[in-house]
Amino acid sequence: MGDVYVNSHVDNLMKSTNAAAARAAIGAGGNEVDVFMMAGQSNMQGNPTVSGTSPTPIVGTALQYYSSTISACVDPVGNAVNGSCMPSFAVEYYNLTGRKICVVPVAVGGSAQVAAADGGSGNWDTAGTLRSTASTAYEDAITALTAAGYTPRRSGICWHQGERDAIKMVDQTITNTQYSTAFTTMIAAFRTAHGATLPFYIGTTPRRTAKYLGEDLVIKIQHDVADSDNLTKIVWSRGGSFEGLGLIDTGHYTQEGYNIMGSMMAQGVV
Repeated sequence: MGDVYVNSHVDNLMKSTNAAAARAAIGAGGNEVDVFMMAGQSNMQGNPTVSGTSPTPIVGTALQYYSSTISACVDPVGNAVNGSCMPSFAVEYYNLTGRKICVVPVAVGGSAQVAAADGGSGNWDTAGTLRSTASTAYEDAITALTAAGYTPRRSGICWHQGERDAIKMVDQTITNTQYSTAFTTMIAAFRTAHGATLPFYIGTTPRRTAKYLGEDLVIKIQHDVADSDNLTKIVWSRGGSFEGLGLIDTGHYTQEGYNIMGSMMAQGVV
């Protein structure tokens, strides 16, 4: 039996696209733009196992800042492989708020939270470079948007990561405490760099098979952090149903899965 909540969002996404078009027709209003860092590993980067079509935002309502360039938020966004959740996120966010949006894609496939879990793709720990690289890109986006005539607002960080660390928890390379400490330290560092009240939005990892029971540990820690910090929020937790719906393989969502993820994350943010 399918996830009724997830299935309903397929139809809602189409309705959102139509509503966004109507809103754009009467004017988005001003040059204010909400800027979101999109960070984590491959399911935030975008690497669909089955190709498909992501929604196309109304022209002028959704941007991306990547490789020192401002452009439309259309797939492949940033370093996505074919597709991602970001156009869907942008469409739904604009539909719900009427505000322009700019995403700053900085996720890296295979990256780890904890340095000891790093398999060669980098990590978001104090010993790694991903955090500082992401922060630089985020502030560069603010500067570039301002120079282009926009009024940017630091609106938050969207995070989807944990698969790499989950595997390393299971084989006891790292501990729960190491992951929790690295995670909270990173969030604090981002707020030091971009503002003490910067929201941090979490999309939890998918729970798949017994081989990946470490994901349960990661998800619990992410929930614990969100419960203890009113600026941190779980906005996506439906990936656990994707395996049964054929929207994921052993690691990556299909494009349809990314579309649902992006739409639901935006709803959680708003």
